[in-house]
Amino acid sequence: MDFSFHSKPVRVLFGRGESGSLPQQLASFNRILVIAGPRFQGQVGDLQSQMGADRVIPFSKIVPHVPQELVDVAGEVVRQVRPDAILAMGGGSAIGLAKALALGAAPGLKECYFEEGMDAPAIIAVPTTFSGSEQTDIWGITTADGKSTGQSPLVLPELVIYDPDLLLSLPAERAVTSAMNAMAHLVEAVYAPDGNPVTRYQALQGIPAIVDGLERLAGNAAEDRDADNARTAGKSKKGSSSGIGGTDTTLTPEIAETLLFGAFLGGKCLREVSMSLHHKTAHVLGGSFGCDHAVAHTVLLPHVLQYQWPHLSPDIRRDLENVLGAHPPKTLQTLAVQAGGPSDLKDTGLKPADLVKTAEHILAQPYPNPSPLDQDRLLRMLEHAWRGILQEE
Repeated sequence: MDFSFHSKPVRVLFGRGESGSLPQQLASFNRILVIAGPRFQGQVGDLQSQMGADRVIPFSKIVPHVPQELVDVAGEVVRQVRPDAILAMGGGSAIGLAKALALGAAPGLKECYFEEGMDAPAIIAVPTTFSGSEQTDIWGITTADGKSTGQSPLVLPELVIYDPDLLLSLPAERAVTSAMNAMAHLVEAVYAPDGNPVTRYQALQGIPAIVDGLERLAGNAAEDRDADNARTAGKSKKGSSSGIGGTDTTLTPEIAETLLFGAFLGGKCLREVSMSLHHKTAHVLGGSFGCDHAVAHTVLLPHVLQYQWPHLSPDIRRDLENVLGAHPPKTLQTLAVQAGGPSDLKDTGLKPADLVKTAEHILAQPYPNPSPLDQDRLLRMLEHAWRGILQEE
C-alpha cells in the first residue's frame, strides 16, 4: 500500500441542540457578522439578545452561486462593521458568501484588512443543508463570465457546528436534492484520481448513511401519500398539499441526523481529494445557465457515474456495488426519484442548445477524470440527463 494523505484541520461539534452553544463558542470575538436567511431570524435575534446587538450584526440577503454583486454589497457592510468573525448559518450559498468576504473578494476589502492590521475574519459555519461547503477551503463566485472557483486557507471555517434540529424546517424536496449533492461528494471521492484509502473508506461509510436517510424519507412520504389518499377518497381536492409527492412530509430528527452525518463525511471527502466530471458539470450548469446547484447534482449523478463506469477499476466498481447494489447508476436515480427528487434537466429551464455549450465549457479546461473527456460522449450524457433517461454507454 502506497499513498499520500492530508486533511486540513476543522473543529467540529455535532449533535441535536448543539447550536445552543453559539454564545459560548463566539465569546472570544468582539464583533460578529451573521449571514443567515429569513428562516433563521429567530436564532439570530436570540443571539443578539444574549450577546448584544452591537456585537451581532445580521446580514440576511443570500443568493445562490454567490454573485459578485452581492459580495460587493456585503463587503461594504464588512468595511463598516469590521467584524473579527463571520457566522454563516445556512446552506452552501450563505457559507459561500462568508468565504468570499474572508477572501477579501469585494472592492477595497483586502486593503481594509491590511490597513487595519486585521486578519481575515474567522468563519464559523452552521450548515442547515447537506452542501458540504463548510468543510472545505474552496470558494466560488459568479460573474457575467461564469463561475470562478479556487482554494485558500482564508476560507476554511475555524469551527463547524452540526445541529440536526436546525434542519427540521427544511422542505423535504430540498432535503432530497441537497442530500444528493452530498452523495455526489462521496461517490466522486471513491474514484478520485488523487484518492487515497483513508478518504475512500470515509466515502464508503458516508454513502450508506445518505442511502438510509433518503430511503426513510421516501418511506415517510409514501405513508403520507397513502394517508392523504385515504382522506380524500371520493372527494374533490380543493388545492394541493405541499411537500414531496403532494404531501407535507418533513424531516424527522433521526432522518436529519443520519443525512447530516453522511453530508459531514462528504464534506471531509471534498476537502481531501479532487472532484471530477460530475462537479465540473454541475458548476457549469449553475454558473453559466442558472441551474439550481443541488438539482443539477441530483439529476446528473447517475448519468456521470454511468459515463465513468467503463473506466473504473474492478476494485472501485466492487466497492460501489457493495454500497449501492448491482447497478449503482440506476440505484442512485431510483433513490432520488422515489424520495421525491427531480429526474431530468428539462424542468430547470435548460434548453437543448445549452447542452452543446455545456460540453464545450467542460472541455475548455481539462482536468483529471477517470474516463476520457470526449465531446460526443459528453453530449450524449447531457442529453440523457436532460431527458431523464439512463442509458447504457
